[in-house]
This record gives sequence, structure tokens and C-alpha cells, in this order.
Amino acid sequence: MTAVSSLSSTVFPKACLCGLSYDAASWARLRLVGRSADDVEVLELRDCVCKSTLAVLVSPTLAETRALLERALHLLTRERSLMACAGDHSALALVADLQAAVARLS
Repeated sequence: MTAVSSLSSTVFPKACLCGLSYDAASWARLRLVGRSADDVEVLELRDCVCKSTLAVLVSPTLAETRALLERALHLLTRERSLMACAGDHSALALVADLQAAVARLS
């Protein structure tokens, strides 16, 4: 299940270069290609009937949110010793908060 419906007013109608346009309901009926996540956002990819692949920004799933947090935590943890040497206590507190958030999502 996708979280496209919560974004309906800002994302839809979604138009393809072939001229076809999709609302949230017709988007959900298109063939799902997959989801792509980077460090900031998650895109849902679906094929238009013309075979072009379209993308819509969606809300991440719980698993995707956990993965994003784990990546951020990994990056911050690698830099933890530098933060400690610099006396950056707010950054160290952020690492602890992220660790707690990831643990709650487990």
C-alpha cells in the first residue's frame, strides 16, 4: 500500500509526455515498477500505458524510514569521535536521539 493518497492534491494529476494523465486512483492501477529511496525522499515508479516510467514522490514506509534513519545514524556514528574531540555535545546528543529512534522502529 502506498501513501500517495495523502499527497493527491499536490501530485495529481500526473501527466505523461504521451499526453495521458492520471489521478490517484488510476495511478494505483498502473504497473508498479518499484520504489527508489535516497537519503531524503522516496519515489514510487509506475509504467504509463505507453511504456514510459513515471515517478511520484511518496511518503516512506516504516521500513524505508528506518533505513533512512539507519543511514543517517551510520554517517553520524562514523563522525562521532571527531564531534567528541571538537566538544560538539549537541551533535553527540543527535546521535543518541537517532539511536533511540531506530531502536523504537525495530
